[in-house]
Amino acid sequence: MLTRTSVLAVLLLHFSSFLLLANARYFSVPGHIAHGVNDFNDNLLANYSSSSNIFSSFPPLAEIGVITPGGTNASLITENTPLSSIVATIDAFDFRTFLGFPPGAGPFNIPISQAPTFNLFSSSLLERVTPSSFESSSDPNVVGQVYLSAGVNDNVTVADWNRAAGRMTGTCRNGTAHVYIEMQNALPNGLFSMWDVGVSMALTPNESLSLSPFGGIPNVLTTDGNGRGSISRRLNYCPLDKCQGSSRCSLYLSMNYHFDHVVYGGAPTLDFGGLSAGQVAANQLVFILNGDVLIPVQNKFSFFLW
Repeated sequence: MLTRTSVLAVLLLHFSSFLLLANARYFSVPGHIAHGVNDFNDNLLANYSSSSNIFSSFPPLAEIGVITPGGTNASLITENTPLSSIVATIDAFDFRTFLGFPPGAGPFNIPISQAPTFNLFSSSLLERVTPSSFESSSDPNVVGQVYLSAGVNDNVTVADWNRAAGRMTGTCRNGTAHVYIEMQNALPNGLFSMWDVGVSMALTPNESLSLSPFGGIPNVLTTDGNGRGSISRRLNYCPLDKCQGSSRCSLYLSMNYHFDHVVYGGAPTLDFGGLSAGQVAANQLVFILNGDVLIPVQNKFSFFLW
């Protein structure tokens, strides 16, 4: 038989749980296809002028292009680009010019599946080999041979790139957050890193760009053979906190696809080492957190495809 004290204890426990739930902030943010930094079809994905003076001044910064026959660099993807065009590495001139990076080492204007990567004999960052396809790979026992795993798309088209969908859900409570990220129809057997792109001292003369591994390192998500992947992260801040008056805020979460199949710890690429965005990696999916969306979500996340 419950005593009066035990009944009060149970009621207090339920009341405390109710208060915790009442103080929680739930959110769900859809993923947008990107062709670079705030770029889709060479148009801005979002307007960040209400959150950042610096970032809102950037034009669309392409990180992928399509093959230009006989050219030294890939062509930008626009709304007029055929969806059957092969996605290619690109010398992201606007990207590196705005951010002060030197030219990448290349090669450019090659299918992203042919982006060189390291092997056992690589003795420097720029000493890399081109992976062969799974079907054309030779004896896997050959030391130093690098080939793509079965199921990796070795001829990614714009249609393939644009097929992905994603959802970011979570709860903010007492200045912390628990976030769950899901992707579907992304590039199969793909390697992604996650980046919180934001600003410090937003909308002040002291504003500066901020880039951090989302939830700390390792900040890696991989997709399965059907292009599905998910991961949960704990944060010591709420990614939806507004920028005005804050010391640091998030603008968007970037899902950075590594076509060289290498991640770089606390950096999305090694731009100062010659391994540039557009050469080894690019934003494929972004979750806009503090910006005004300009282009509607291209693909809605479907629970039934999971």
